[in-house]
Amino acid sequence: FKEYKQGRNPLTLNSNIAANAEDELKNRIWQETRLVEYLNQLPIIQLMIEGVEADDLIGFLAKDPKFHNYQKVIVSNDKDFIQLCTNDTILYRPVKEEILNTKRIIEEYGIHPTNFCLARSISGDTSDNLVGVGGAGLPTIAKRFPQLSEDKKRRQGFGNIGKIPGQNRQGFESFSERKQNFS
Repeated sequence: FKEYKQGRNPLTLNSNIAANAEDELKNRIWQETRLVEYLNQLPIIQLMIEGVEADDLIGFLAKDPKFHNYQKVIVSNDKDFIQLCTNDTILYRPVKEEILNTKRIIEEYGIHPTNFCLARSISGDTSDNLVGVGGAGLPTIAKRFPQLSEDKKRRQGFGNIGKIPGQNRQGFESFSERKQNFS
């Protein structure tokens, strides 16, 4: 939908320096070229496809059966990558200086990585301009739906919505109805 990601600020390479678009582009090309030169010296697989966003490539490679037994390390602060974590794929979040694997994600969030996308769609994501259920953050979702900690994708409705107290119940009912319209 057209509102997706509209809440994001434009990318700048150095927020401390005011630069015009042409200088930004030159700087970006220079930085990317240097990065590729450095990575060429390391045992790191590089893949760039014009017109394809990096997060889409990362998601594809993390799930591609050809790389099933490879140890994969995703370096990003983007929470969207949590859903890709497995025994073979870990997420390093440099700003938080944390390493997430399946066990650590369940410990921290109470949600299994296979269900993290669903949980984030309920809680919403302001950076992607996705509206969630009011008052339903990840801790509330994990508490109300402990089955999300299991290694099963949840495609069915939530049977215990009736047990949710008034504050969140209406929001969850609305979300459940929206979800059924997309199924």
